[in-house]
Amino acid sequence: MDYYYVEITKNQMPKYTGLPCGDVIEVIRNENETLLIIADGKGSGIKANIAANTCVSRIAGLLSRGFSLRNCCEKVAATMENAIKEDLPYSVFLIARFKSDGYVNILSYEMPPSIIISNRQANILTQRKIISEISIISESSCYLKPHEGIILYSDGVTQAGLGVNFDYGWGVDNICKFINSNLHKKATIKQLPKIITDKSFELSDLKRSDDVTTISASLRLGVIVNLLTGPPEDKSLTKEKLMTFLNSRGIKLICGATSARLVADILKKPVKIENSSYDGITPPASTIDGINLVTEGLVTLNQLFNIMDEDREDMDDANPVTQLYDYLMIADRVNIFMGSAINPANNDISYKQRGLIPRAKIISLISQKLTEIGKLVVINRI
Repeated sequence: MDYYYVEITKNQMPKYTGLPCGDVIEVIRNENETLLIIADGKGSGIKANIAANTCVSRIAGLLSRGFSLRNCCEKVAATMENAIKEDLPYSVFLIARFKSDGYVNILSYEMPPSIIISNRQANILTQRKIISEISIISESSCYLKPHEGIILYSDGVTQAGLGVNFDYGWGVDNICKFINSNLHKKATIKQLPKIITDKSFELSDLKRSDDVTTISASLRLGVIVNLLTGPPEDKSLTKEKLMTFLNSRGIKLICGATSARLVADILKKPVKIENSSYDGITPPASTIDGINLVTEGLVTLNQLFNIMDEDREDMDDANPVTQLYDYLMIADRVNIFMGSAINPANNDISYKQRGLIPRAKIISLISQKLTEIGKLVVINRI
């Protein structure tokens, strides 16, 4: 089964240069879905940013505790209805859920309707109202196919040009027409957020009248990278566990000499040593037919973590750590198969002298960094 990735592209222009934007965006990914949360705090600047961040945190917290999308929206909307009456931090918001089969469900509170781009044509998504005793939630849904997407935005876009070029602001209908015009000029979905934000600024006579946020969320075939590091805890299940790795769709990487040897035995192929010496900088690397990259384990993973925030141009292309980095950077989803067998070397004093972080901890740190830059990381303990 193909893996589809929701690619998020955002463009923001805060009202006040040098101050945080009052619109806050959060993306949460798991194996089954991608959640996009947008909150637009009342006003602009620091106060609005705090209100929006608080709103996003509340939504994320409720969803993590198992609340349905609708219950979550109703709870937070009720809180906001009370907040505006009592002059407490207030934010409008939107939650979009993208399922792995292309189904999209969007619920929003006082946010503009979203726009779908399908077959190179933009249309405003129809909304239905969910009315409770306290608030009104808007809901829309659709299915996306690969290369189709959704455009979402704050009211800084719909109200652009208010009192300057339009009596009531740019408006959703005009935004949709503008998107279609740019699609006909061969603009891509990823390019649209900047194009729309720039047009909002232009319509306001190059004045920042509000925080402006525009986001595109498009569906495409995802790149999967599978990383094996460390042997399974139960030796009797070694072949079964490693076959799961070998049968996984996507690029295959191995970090660890023992892991490489076990895989080679299953494949009945030799491990060919490329550079057997370790000079303190370049860890050993090998090759196995059918595996994209084979490296040493702990040193390589520690070095990978150390360079993840560095400029790619400063890295040595021939270094296996750089090659591992490159594979992970092109990935949309990283499946990590982490062996749970105890490695006696982790207690070796020389490892501690060199500051090497044990496998489980370094994998956790690497995963965190990958998640921060938009990758979906799935750790399978074997």
